[in-house]
Amino acid sequence: MATDSLKELPGESLNERLRNLYVRMLSEIPSEDRTTVVTFLENLAASSVADMALKAGDTAPEFTLPDGNGRDVSLSEMLRRGPLVLNFFRGGWSVFCLLELHALQEALSGIRSRGAEVLAISPESSERAVALCTRENLDFPVLTDRDNAVVRRFGIVHGIPESLKSLYRKWGFFLPEFNRTDHWRLPLPATYVVGTDRRIRAAVVEKDPTRRMEVKDILSALDLLSKREPEREED
Repeated sequence: MATDSLKELPGESLNERLRNLYVRMLSEIPSEDRTTVVTFLENLAASSVADMALKAGDTAPEFTLPDGNGRDVSLSEMLRRGPLVLNFFRGGWSVFCLLELHALQEALSGIRSRGAEVLAISPESSERAVALCTRENLDFPVLTDRDNAVVRRFGIVHGIPESLKSLYRKWGFFLPEFNRTDHWRLPLPATYVVGTDRRIRAAVVEKDPTRRMEVKDILSALDLLSKREPEREED
């Protein structure tokens, strides 16, 4: 599906648009592929894969990851400037992730007006991160989490079954090549609102890749955080 067509999807909320995208996708693929996708999503939903995921009230682990320009970006460095919206996504090859990234871009001025910044994180290589930002006109950093090292610390990594690997290969989604790894592992879609003290104030971790945290809920969490956030020390 072309990127431009994502803007034409009906639905007022992000999840309505994601649901319509999912229904459209299923209608456009062969029945055997449809069965593979639906079975994978059902099995993932029934699994315990998210049981160890960090949640609101937990402390976000410190990390340093490269952006598309090779510059190291650390959590503590970014939090000195204000709260963060951490968005873990599967990759720029996923139309569901693209739709979410577009929603974050559209909300960026509202997020920044609340003193916060967006950090998007995926296992894709830095080269692909640069291409993604350029192609999709993203104005927030996209960081590369090699081998899902940070994702594992957040407890939101999962494997890909053989049936889905075959389907991804057929569709041209060569994840080991995209991610420069031998593994077929991905993050669960997850969004965390993190205060300057590294405390997670809001968290949505989805075992269903066709669902994400609504932008209005991100903004509400930032509004609530602004009432609680301690004064930041001057450098």
